[in-house]
Amino acid sequence: MIATSALLTLAACGESGGDDAKEPTKSPKTASPASPAQVVSTPDAAHQKELLNGLRAVDAGLAEDRDRAVRRARSVCLDLKQKKDAATVQGKAKARFRGGPVPSLTDDQAGQVVKVVKRTVCP
Repeated sequence: MIATSALLTLAACGESGGDDAKEPTKSPKTASPASPAQVVSTPDAAHQKELLNGLRAVDAGLAEDRDRAVRRARSVCLDLKQKKDAATVQGKAKARFRGGPVPSLTDDQAGQVVKVVKRTVCP
C-alpha cells in the first residue's frame, strides 16, 4: 500500500514539471517565417487565365475547376522552387492533375502541364 502511494506521488510529480519541463516547447511551423522556396503566391487574373488556357490545350478537363487547377499548379510550382528533379515534378504533376474530369494523364501530358505551370504560375 505504501509502495503504491509512493508510485502515485512520483507519477504526479513527473506530470507537474519533472525533467520534461526542462525541454523547450516546440513552436508550430506556422510561427516561423517561410523561406521563399516554400511560398507560392496565387497568380493574378491574367496569369490564371493563361494557366487555364494552357491546361485546356493539354486537356479541356484540366481547366474545368479554376480553383482546383490553380491550387494544383501552385503545388507544382512549389516542387520546382524546391528544386526537385524533373522526373519527380512531372510524376507529382501527373498525380495531382488526374482525377475528376481527367481520369488519367500520359507522361507527355504531365510534361506539358509542368511547362504551362513554369510559364504562368512559376516564371
